Amino acid sequence: MNMDAFVKACEAAAMQGAEYLEKELLPVVGPGGTGDIGIGDTYKAIYALALTGRHRSANIILDFVCKKFEQAPGVYTPDPTPTTEPSFALIMRWYKSAVCLMGAASLARWDVCSPAALATLASKITPMNDTPSAGGIGFNNLLAVTPSAMCGLVFIHRGMMQSARMLADFLVKVWHLQPSDAQFHMLYDTDTGALVQDNAATPPWLKQRKVLYCVDAAKERQHNYAPGVAAAFLAEAFQALGNKEYLEVSKKLMEFDQRCSWTGAFKQWPSKCKAAWGAALVARACHAVGDACDDVATHCKNVAQSCFLDNLDGATGSFGVYHFPLGDAVVDHLDPGTVHWEDNASKGVVDGDSYKVGTEQELTAEFVYELQICVRGLAFLQ
Repeated sequence: MNMDAFVKACEAAAMQGAEYLEKELLPVVGPGGTGDIGIGDTYKAIYALALTGRHRSANIILDFVCKKFEQAPGVYTPDPTPTTEPSFALIMRWYKSAVCLMGAASLARWDVCSPAALATLASKITPMNDTPSAGGIGFNNLLAVTPSAMCGLVFIHRGMMQSARMLADFLVKVWHLQPSDAQFHMLYDTDTGALVQDNAATPPWLKQRKVLYCVDAAKERQHNYAPGVAAAFLAEAFQALGNKEYLEVSKKLMEFDQRCSWTGAFKQWPSKCKAAWGAALVARACHAVGDACDDVATHCKNVAQSCFLDNLDGATGSFGVYHFPLGDAVVDHLDPGTVHWEDNASKGVVDGDSYKVGTEQELTAEFVYELQICVRGLAFLQ
């Protein structure tokens, strides 16, 4: 499939997914709906429907999310208490806010993507120990790649360049701190001034959960969305701020992603999705300065074909449910190429502990907006 045909296929898939979201969500969150639905099934749909031109539907869902879940400007989950135990959900808390604000900004809803909301996100940046000009976002002492990158994209799009630069410099520093080119560690610990690794300093709650803080290129079922979204943000940061190191690191992140293992190419592994997003924006940035971009554009096509197009149910527009690894049992004990694992309790894989199941609504919304971003990034190659 040539690039023009591929881009059109991505657009068509996104539109099918958007129609599915409207049919599934509007009867619940719209006028007369029960409202009996969680934020996980709704917040990504705002951005997805905005990018596919369904502005009325996106506004209905945004109003619902704000009315039911907004705690304060830019805050969509309850504040933890001083005794709240750390968790992956808390580390990713500000990712959720960033996606909501990106959706609101795409709708020009400045009452939601407001100065107060943006100030809330900016206030969550914590400087690194030895580089106070670089900082990340996470929970307590753990600064994380994914929420930092997503919040950085919000700052780029809203012109908050000082905050964007701090987060971009954080990701560059995280890249240079990696112990090898075979792994990508995603958490930085301000208590130790080092990346979280599998050693005596690993926080107790992350024991047997290396998959939550490291992408291991030699293993399957890894969270490749982390290097993917980091590359996406750094590519945009390069174009906005002009620091060539941002582009160079974004390319290194995509090279790393291409080294990662998966039986039979990608085998529809949903956690690979943001690799397509990152590859599209890195290709666009490379093209803009005359750097070679064919390899990374091809990587975008490969990931998008497997994650997005091959997963689309043409009859419904849904991209299906997904299983999200939370523990190393999912990584180490399942058969190669396994994507869903309901019947593997005998191997130590337990729902809610080793993994969680994400809904069709959430996965479809995420894939719809990522498809549209891929289209935007690859349009120059048509």
